[in-house]
Amino acid sequence: MADSSNVIRRLIGEFRRRRVLESAGLYIAAGWVCIEAAATLFPVFGFPDWAIRLLVYGVIATFPFFMAAAWMFNLTLRGLVRTGATPTEQLVSPADMPHRSVAILPFSNQTGNADNDYFADGMAEELLNMLAKVADLKVAARTSSFALRDRADNVRHIGGLLGVRHVLAGSVRQAGQRIRITAQLVETVSGYQLWSDTYDRDVGDVFAVQDEIAAAIAQSLEVAISDGAPGEREQSALPTQNIDAYQHVLRANYLWARRGADAIAGAIGALEQALQLDPDYAEAHARLASARAIMHEYSDEPREEGFAVAEAHARRAISLDPSLGEPHAVLGYMALRLWHWAEAEQRLQQAIQLDPGLPISYQWYANLLGDFAREDDAMQQIRAAHRLDPLSPQANNILALMALLADDEGLAAKHAGIAREYGMGGMIPDIVEFMIAVRAGKYKEALPGWQACQQRISKDAGWVEPVLAALADASQKAPALDALSQAQRSGRINGAQLFFHYLLLGEAELTFNIASTRLADHSLTHVWFMLREAAQLRRHPRFHALMETMGLCAYWNETGYPPKVRHLAPDQAA
Repeated sequence: MADSSNVIRRLIGEFRRRRVLESAGLYIAAGWVCIEAAATLFPVFGFPDWAIRLLVYGVIATFPFFMAAAWMFNLTLRGLVRTGATPTEQLVSPADMPHRSVAILPFSNQTGNADNDYFADGMAEELLNMLAKVADLKVAARTSSFALRDRADNVRHIGGLLGVRHVLAGSVRQAGQRIRITAQLVETVSGYQLWSDTYDRDVGDVFAVQDEIAAAIAQSLEVAISDGAPGEREQSALPTQNIDAYQHVLRANYLWARRGADAIAGAIGALEQALQLDPDYAEAHARLASARAIMHEYSDEPREEGFAVAEAHARRAISLDPSLGEPHAVLGYMALRLWHWAEAEQRLQQAIQLDPGLPISYQWYANLLGDFAREDDAMQQIRAAHRLDPLSPQANNILALMALLADDEGLAAKHAGIAREYGMGGMIPDIVEFMIAVRAGKYKEALPGWQACQQRISKDAGWVEPVLAALADASQKAPALDALSQAQRSGRINGAQLFFHYLLLGEAELTFNIASTRLADHSLTHVWFMLREAAQLRRHPRFHALMETMGLCAYWNETGYPPKVRHLAPDQAA
């Protein structure tokens, strides 16, 4: 049963990677439009009734061939390309795998009830978090190791993907208040099992089981926990004394990892229940701060509302446990979004210092450094996140963006592909592929993919073709500007996209006019000014005024002006 379930999940994942279901939806929609048009127009021109039936049969008959083509080929912003089996996977050689390295795979749920998946995942995640704090032990981050949940039977491949010499796998079976936890440590190069054990305990003993498993792994890998021999944590060191609160947090973490508005809302609800049972649960406060801080990115919740709640919980978490890095990272993220630059940098640096194994801190710090036009420093931080979490969609997403800003199109394409393959559905992979095509002069190849991207945002992309025509031929700029203006008047394009395309067209006044409307709510994505296509706009007087208004010049006056904005420095004034 488990094997067939894994096969189904892998097949669905492969369909998603190859965009087969998306292609099927487009085909069905296009076929329906053709049939409806034929039903209306064929009688006008005197076509017999059987002609419409023939068209319907043709649409149905060609569907399997279209699906086969969708499986074999992928329509990207660089044109039609053949989809490889695993185009982005690069394996680390055994010589480059540290001996003291491990990936914790999600434990399998053996209860037969999918509602208990959260507990199995939570056990693995708690072990991961414990071991990540061990000095001299490399632990693959959650996003990467959990992305391989369906490949537990191929430890050599997992070791190569994540660069680890060991894999911990296990299972959880729960019946009432009794649990059976099985765990095994496997060496990835040889495939040999180094250690295994089974624990039959009460649910209330779950912390003791975690300690025992962590101690066994530490002993096998010749590392020590807490600067001494591994052993059971003191009661005061446990995350909570309330096992029900703990289970709510495990459920919240399970939902949090899935992202999406519904999942995050569910995580928030579970965390609030945990805090009702244990108001002093520091890790619950920290995770609730994270969830409330980013909820606006997935829903219509006002950002200010989420930030206010998030700040209260982050500060409460810090007061309860000053060693936690996550609440500092959340405060840094919110400061970044509100353009409180110095505070954002201080908080994110502190988060990294407190918890060097937390990838999100490096990711947010890389975003901040990108906003500062410090692209080399940003690349250093995002590479640190990528080393911890090589399959993370978000880490690869940011790495692709920083590579694009640094004009390394090959690196940008590689990491945009990984981000998309492992679940990143946001704009950055589309933008990266679009910009690579534009820079290569492949405007026609860029058109279908960019139209599809814009239709997902605004349901209309009639303005895309004239804009691409203008990028290819400057003499076509007038029709492009007219198309953008009409789309703006009719509400068929949002401010962010309008700003981005005016910038690419080099329309200074229009670009800065739109930018000025996005200052009050801090929604201006000014990092696009750091593209090489915006080099002339950075020399415009309004760019200097914009950077002054955003507080960036004040920051650069204290820390130094990076190369792309060096001309703004006071000592460079004419």
